[in-house]
Amino acid sequence: MITRLVLALAFLIICIAARAADPLASVSIEVKPVGAKKSTRDGFKTDYGSYDKNVDRERSISITAHNFGRAEIPVIVRTWWIGKPAAVGQSRVLLRKEEKELALGKVDQQFVVSSGLVEGRDMNLRIIGHRRVDGHKIEGWIVTVHEPGTDRLVTHKSSDPAYASLLKPQFTLSSLPLVKEDE
Repeated sequence: MITRLVLALAFLIICIAARAADPLASVSIEVKPVGAKKSTRDGFKTDYGSYDKNVDRERSISITAHNFGRAEIPVIVRTWWIGKPAAVGQSRVLLRKEEKELALGKVDQQFVVSSGLVEGRDMNLRIIGHRRVDGHKIEGWIVTVHEPGTDRLVTHKSSDPAYASLLKPQFTLSSLPLVKEDE
């Protein structure tokens, strides 16, 4: 019984020492979807099935950063919007919201990040058998927290657990093709 108590006390001391050595271990984030917009504008529509329509999409997420430690900690928060071409293709980054620098203290910091407007077009000329689909669809997001200077990944959240594989060292998010904002 005393041996277990001594082992538990030793483990607790090691955990406290490890947290003191790495204050970033006390940082966490919470991410929630807060908005999704989709608007469709018809260019034309015929009785025999031909049409031309534009589809615009936008998503927003709320990010809350927590620091459970005592000291103020500087961090960098990055948001990656993952999407794919509306026609066919591999997943890719639609937009990378550049770094938001925070100094996390005892008060949680909350902010909203938007994907920006992602445009698409679907034109179907049924009588001549021609269909053209352009643009992109938003699939989800990844939010990462990094240590300034070293760029060490501290924590992350994503809308799809499969996106965690994109954070592995052998595959970086920045290696995905980036869609320009003016497309």
